[in-house]
Amino acid sequence: MAKLDKEQRKTRKDARFRERVEQRRANGSDVVAYALINSRA
Repeated sequence: MAKLDKEQRKTRKDARFRERVEQRRANGSDVVAYALINSRA
């Protein structure tokens, strides 16, 4: 697998974070607390 540049890594990281937030939202978890804990708010 080719190395990703900084922008590609950030895009992939953001996409994965959004996916986890959607999963937590579907489960009824507190997504605001999750974002704060992960320094993404």
